[in-house]
Amino acid sequence: MGFIQETFSDYGFTIKKKLGSGCWGTAYLAVDSQGQKCCIKSEYSRRRAQAESEAIKNVYGYPSIVLSLHGIHYFTMPYFKGINLKQAMDHGLSLIEKINIAMKIREQLIALHRKGYLHRDIKPDNMIYDATNPTSPIEIIDLGRAVPLKEKDKTLHFSGFRLFFQPQTAPEYVYGNEDDIGEHSDIYSFGLIFCQFFPEETDKISALCHRYDFNLRQLTFDALNDQLIEVFKKKKEELIAQCSTIIDTTKESNTMSLENLRTALRNAELNNKDSIHTLQVACSNAFSDFNSTAVHHLLLKVYEFIAYFGFIKEEEVFKLKMRTFVNPNLNEDTVSLQEDSLSPVASDTSYIRFA
Repeated sequence: MGFIQETFSDYGFTIKKKLGSGCWGTAYLAVDSQGQKCCIKSEYSRRRAQAESEAIKNVYGYPSIVLSLHGIHYFTMPYFKGINLKQAMDHGLSLIEKINIAMKIREQLIALHRKGYLHRDIKPDNMIYDATNPTSPIEIIDLGRAVPLKEKDKTLHFSGFRLFFQPQTAPEYVYGNEDDIGEHSDIYSFGLIFCQFFPEETDKISALCHRYDFNLRQLTFDALNDQLIEVFKKKKEELIAQCSTIIDTTKESNTMSLENLRTALRNAELNNKDSIHTLQVACSNAFSDFNSTAVHHLLLKVYEFIAYFGFIKEEEVFKLKMRTFVNPNLNEDTVSLQEDSLSPVASDTSYIRFA
């Protein structure tokens, strides 16, 4: 921490301690030149650092600044006293405390949306609760995924992969339906947190469903599966069109493996494990037969397509990317996609992360 301490002292900040690390960076507790506590967060992406800094200014009214040092980007944010809501729940909360907290979260969400932002990552870890001051608000923190409501694309994605969704993630994020995403998506996540406050009530609902033979879970999954099939068809058609374009424009005389790939795509069905395995075999054959960048990009999209719907692990796609773009000489076994790694979505409801 010596380098960070020395570097930021030149800008009027004194680093006190490291608060924690996440996927994209590290947060530090600091004191500014006015003697006020603040946080400094590191970020590898300048675009994300600037976006979060801008959100901090608009949501908190805090004069956040961005500093870029040796390829790492840092930005300042306000410091909120307390513990996160997950820790508070683990310690135990009274009924009155739960109700008060729920009302405060609601107020903060309304305020956030009125300021023109969608949080997109509402969960107990991102809420600060000061148990020593019952009148203080619940602070919603971590605006790393926050996006202006006016933005057209409010889906959650990163480099072509779906994110590992939190249990509180609203279903419209899973399917990437940007027209369905809005303030209600944050409210959905808040609703699931509210349910965690009162687990005994969900037990009562389950008992009533059992008593009257009402399969709420199956009704939910049936509705979601219909949406999933539509997304599957749409993405499949896009890949078939791209494959056809390559077949029509390639200078290679033998396009049999690509034609087999196109056929396998046409025959792929969400509820048919064998058809997905046939598609994987067709991908492997085309990968061996063609060395063009266009074909390899297509095959990566097909593998991402298969991973998107839960048939293979996303780590396998990463290995294939490593082989294609980093080290083409990797052993075939390194990137082989084994049949036993398949887990069809339609019969394995564990894919529905928010259920």
